[in-house]
Amino acid sequence: MKTVKTAILAIAWLLAAGPLLLLGAGRLAGFEALIVQSGSMEPRIPVGSLAVADMHCGYGSIEKGDIIIFQAGEGRVMHRVYAVTEEGLETKGDANQATDGVTTTHRNFRGRVVFHVPFLGLMAEGMRKLFPVAGAVLVFLLFSWMCGGGRGKG
Repeated sequence: MKTVKTAILAIAWLLAAGPLLLLGAGRLAGFEALIVQSGSMEPRIPVGSLAVADMHCGYGSIEKGDIIIFQAGEGRVMHRVYAVTEEGLETKGDANQATDGVTTTHRNFRGRVVFHVPFLGLMAEGMRKLFPVAGAVLVFLLFSWMCGGGRGKG
């Protein structure tokens, strides 16, 4: 019985810590997960997608057609590079009629999108909000079970 409890506890820890370790390792390697908030890149990248960007990507390696992240005021924008000019990168959202103009230079460039998964961002956001509650319930249930709270009298 003790072996079963130990195995269940180990699995619970892996389920709780695994995603955090994975995100931490990715962040250390220079990758960042972003949730798409607007429809400017639809239909290619729908609202709610999870986009992973290489934040250590060099500005000089960007080419026409790449999807990049750049700082615009207080927020970040994810748009496709429409043209590479001497002044900087001209960008455009796939769903937009006109380009943004030259919006990006080495100063406000943040990274290149490596891949995206449609709607996974919505799930990740839901889990982020639910995680503290689910974690507290899991800890309570495991503690109760480990302390013998589930045994009947007699």
